[in-house]
Amino acid sequence: MKEKNIVVGLNQVKKHIRKKSVDSVCVAKDADWSIKLILEEMCKDYEISMNYFPSKYELGKKAGINVPTATVARLI
Repeated sequence: MKEKNIVVGLNQVKKHIRKKSVDSVCVAKDADWSIKLILEEMCKDYEISMNYFPSKYELGKKAGINVPTATVARLI
């Protein structure tokens, strides 16, 4: 992923989904169930693809932020 056109964290991802500026969403499998539920519903409603990463650590590393994160979105 390691791109500049990403947003990290639940609030930022939700904000950009509502703006319809998200291409896809990645969620860590070890994220809290409520985060996964919220994003699954939003992605379904806005017809955005959603992928899972094995862990928050791996997702953060792949996003290039080197800290664990529950969710990352790639912007259009």
